[in-house]
Amino acid sequence: MGQLQLHADEVEDIYFTGGLNDPDKTDFFVEYRDAQGKTRHYTPDFMVRRKDGRCLIVEIKAERERNHPVDGQKGFKALAVQDWVGLNPDRLKYEMIFTAGDSVAFNQLRPTITFLTD
Repeated sequence: MGQLQLHADEVEDIYFTGGLNDPDKTDFFVEYRDAQGKTRHYTPDFMVRRKDGRCLIVEIKAERERNHPVDGQKGFKALAVQDWVGLNPDRLKYEMIFTAGDSVAFNQLRPTITFLTD
């Protein structure tokens, strides 16, 4: 955790859940309604839980999806998570990181690092 300037004892858990599409394989998903009003499940890419109970949900997307009506910054999935954040904004944060390539630049992680180190 050296690059994050964070001690391992400050982090309770880090979960990668982005590869899970089946709600029977994870307890962590967000329900949202699609354009037709059908209930769907969204599993964000990562969740980081700190020892103090604060949680950060992180989604990584291709830049081309930024304005997508379902997956984009203001898409159905993001809005559903933002509703969760609104219930307890002091303990829950949501970060979407958009990247033009196959990797995420370190400077794109600043909001994530700030959450982890505050």
